[in-house]
Amino acid sequence: MINLIKNEIIKIFKKKAIYITLAITLIFIIGANALCKYGDLFSFNTYSNNYKIYLETELQNLDYKKVSDNAQYIMIKTDLDVVNLQEKYGEDSWQYQIVNEKMYQTIKTYNECKYALEPNEESLEVAEKEYNRYLELLESDDWKYFAKEDLEQVKAQIAKLEEDKGKAIDLVEQDMLEGELYEQNLQKQILEWRLEKDISYTDERSYLLNRYKSNQLDIQAYENNNEDKTYSDKLQYQDALKEANISRYAIEHDIKMSMGNDFKGLLEDFFSNFELFIIVIIVMIAGSIVSEEFNKGTIKLLLVKPYSRTKILLSKYITVLLTIIFTTITVIAMQTIVGGLFFGFDDLKVPTLAYNFITNSVMEMNIFSYLGIVLLHKLPQYILIATIAFSFSTATNTPVAIVISLLGYMSTTIINAFVREFNIVFMKFFITPNWDLTKYLFGKLPEFEFVNFNFSIAICVIYLILMIIPTFIVFKRRNIKNV
Repeated sequence: MINLIKNEIIKIFKKKAIYITLAITLIFIIGANALCKYGDLFSFNTYSNNYKIYLETELQNLDYKKVSDNAQYIMIKTDLDVVNLQEKYGEDSWQYQIVNEKMYQTIKTYNECKYALEPNEESLEVAEKEYNRYLELLESDDWKYFAKEDLEQVKAQIAKLEEDKGKAIDLVEQDMLEGELYEQNLQKQILEWRLEKDISYTDERSYLLNRYKSNQLDIQAYENNNEDKTYSDKLQYQDALKEANISRYAIEHDIKMSMGNDFKGLLEDFFSNFELFIIVIIVMIAGSIVSEEFNKGTIKLLLVKPYSRTKILLSKYITVLLTIIFTTITVIAMQTIVGGLFFGFDDLKVPTLAYNFITNSVMEMNIFSYLGIVLLHKLPQYILIATIAFSFSTATNTPVAIVISLLGYMSTTIINAFVREFNIVFMKFFITPNWDLTKYLFGKLPEFEFVNFNFSIAICVIYLILMIIPTFIVFKRRNIKNV
């Protein structure tokens, strides 16, 4: 049996199509990494320049002294002033973020006073003083001033809300004030983290602060909603719980989190990004490993050897299963090397965070341990797709086996969306809602309410048996006289 498997592996490594597909995969990986590293910068600059030209052109066609043009002139002039300030400091500066988030209203107020139809010198002086104060602060390179200013404002707002809540008699008003208090206390926590952890406005961890806040608000909305929750609501709540807890853990433990478009992000989302190439290679091998023997007539040479047909076919099937692991590891290695060359390999030292829904805790693990766990949950899908190709390869020719297998894989999203949209319960016995076990990863709720982990495993095993047994029967009975 071992010799048969060795021979099958040697045959696979002699196929030029495999190397061509791997080369295409490598080119795609290089392109994906290059796009993540340089694409955003290029697209931003293009957009920024075009937008600035558009604003300047529009402004030239307006006269702020005309009643009909005044409001639009002020709005466009404000937008142009914001763009010019952002351009002055650059997208990567903390000043860019401050201008974007805090200065718009200040600039607008200044322009409203400066270009008013009936100017008020006193108002203009106050607005100009505030505007110049912000400009000086931007030049001072002290981003913490803005965070401290916001924190003081939030604390004052919290004190006022607590006072209003104490005076409120109406329950509806109390609930409303409670909600506002929660949001302000959340903002207070964000600002305290920003100052304590030295998270500037351009720090990548700012993304975590925003993600934590938005998901905590979603959690509060879900928990305060007394209406009956749908299964879709529960899934969204679960996602918010995961994102909020992981964000909090990363902030408190100073762990770098991926933005999705970097080395770590591409690796963590490896199966979403590059799974298609793995499937194509698996299907190419499984869909031709038997049919090519018949097409070329080499099956006769194989059957004259002192092995039963069952052993011959089993060796081919085992080879197919081995190629699943080999292909996945190869593509992971490609992304690791290419990503490391583009972004550096330091991210490999940073742990990957996963949320365990069973223990309600955040887990740290090595990126490759994480990928290994995901692969184990992906294996049923890969094995079943390979088995579909293998079965058709045994009974028909290569193109049919490959096409049917790829169609089965690509139709998964459509079928599952159809099942989810119309809640078709009997479809739980179909293979596509069950073969991707990553839906259950770390105790998550499944995508469909009517399935569970053990049920999905059982369905996968049943379908595997229903395909394998007929395949061996057909191969044992297939006539090779006319081959």
